[in-house]
Amino acid sequence: MDVKPVRVAAIASGKGGVGKTSFSINLAEALSRAGNRVLLMDADFNLANVHLMLGQTPEQTIADVMAGRCSIEDTFLPGPAEVKVVPGVRGGGDLAGIDGTSLLSLIQSVDDIAGEVDILLLDTAGGLRERDMRLVAAASDVMVLVTPDKVTIADTADYIRTLRLQYGVQHFNVVTNMVRSQREGSQLIQALQSQIGFDHDLVIRHAGTLPYDPAVRKASDRAMTLFQTSPDSKVCRGMRSIADGMSQQSRVYYPRGGMTFFFENQVLAGGC
Repeated sequence: MDVKPVRVAAIASGKGGVGKTSFSINLAEALSRAGNRVLLMDADFNLANVHLMLGQTPEQTIADVMAGRCSIEDTFLPGPAEVKVVPGVRGGGDLAGIDGTSLLSLIQSVDDIAGEVDILLLDTAGGLRERDMRLVAAASDVMVLVTPDKVTIADTADYIRTLRLQYGVQHFNVVTNMVRSQREGSQLIQALQSQIGFDHDLVIRHAGTLPYDPAVRKASDRAMTLFQTSPDSKVCRGMRSIADGMSQQSRVYYPRGGMTFFFENQVLAGGC
């Protein structure tokens, strides 16, 4: 029996304020509209915003899953275009004591739904906190958002270096967000690579460029996605292009020796 590997993409950033959660929601919709079965997990253990941006009030959250109070399926909320959403918690109170055992419990909780999901997107917290970076390193793909300002570029370079040196992540898909042109996006990638420095084993792929558009914020304020309010916008076209690029990439898992989402699925599919 052929086993299809589940792609797990951690949406990450070196700092907050780069549009990561809005990007995660709209990318999930783009991937679903392209025919993928998508699960979007709000894995920001400090300030979960996915359910707020979608105007939802969850009864059970990722904290309940990690505490063993419910299954991952019990938390599902309906997202846009048949996306399933696993909501997080705000304030971090229920997750204040999260440790490696809790992370492993979360990772193992999704194993039973491997046959129901094509792509799992993790909307993770920005910054260098260990628990967040361990979760990112457990994904098969790491997608990093960067915006065109010096502080963000520096923080993103530090973030990538840390994942590379401390967690063994070698491949990064970088999305340049809120830029004025494709050229600025390319220049942003060059600036980022210059900050990181040369590393023979580090692969940075420019996954796409998204322009600044006030419509993104307006859609979020209305608890809607950009595909619902401005489907023909340049941002939506960019999102579709990024989603197509993800679908076309070979689904190769890069083993790093740590915790891994869907490990058995990856082995059976020949991805390890």
